[in-house]
Amino acid sequence: AIEGTIPNDLGGWTGLRMFSISHNQLYGSIPSTLLSTSPDLHIFNAGHNKFSGTLPEAMGTVASLREIRLEYNDLDGTIPDSFHALDRLETLNLAENKIHGSLPYAVYDMDRLETLYLHGNQLTGQLSPDFSRLSHLELLTLNHNRLVGTVPDVFSKTRFLQEMHLHNNELTGTMPNSVCTLTTNHRLTYLSATCTETNNAGELGVKCDCCTDCL
Repeated sequence: AIEGTIPNDLGGWTGLRMFSISHNQLYGSIPSTLLSTSPDLHIFNAGHNKFSGTLPEAMGTVASLREIRLEYNDLDGTIPDSFHALDRLETLNLAENKIHGSLPYAVYDMDRLETLYLHGNQLTGQLSPDFSRLSHLELLTLNHNRLVGTVPDVFSKTRFLQEMHLHNNELTGTMPNSVCTLTTNHRLTYLSATCTETNNAGELGVKCDCCTDCL
């Protein structure tokens, strides 16, 4: 395994399509210049390291990106608004970090997104009706965060959704019909939530008759 930091002057690779340094012992921040000077990058994979600091705004300027994998690091802060320009992104994996705040509108502008891994962070706020804009979404992991409110009844437009992990949040209410319909037509094969039987006002948990896992 490689140990150390990434030099601030690393980059300038016109034509580079993939940058992969996952499963090492790298730490410190991710240099903005690494991204801002690599305009042709398709895949950025720095998962399973010890990177800290915030997600660089410059990452949102690399419009060619298809995959961002930064899972299992110590990154904090919020998801930058600059990510709205990543309209070719198919995979965003920020799982098991310390990302906080609510999901920004930038995420819903990624209309080619297929897999969105955000579990194991400190995300707050409610699930937005704008999830309906992610019409290509196949896998969504939001478990082990601090999300509140109800699950919006907008998932009939995410017709390719195969897995949705919502457990270990502070969600309430009833799982909407648009989600349960996806399970009955055998497209959505895994659906998890922290469930409740009674759905009493003020009680945490989601009343969910179609969940494959009530955790």
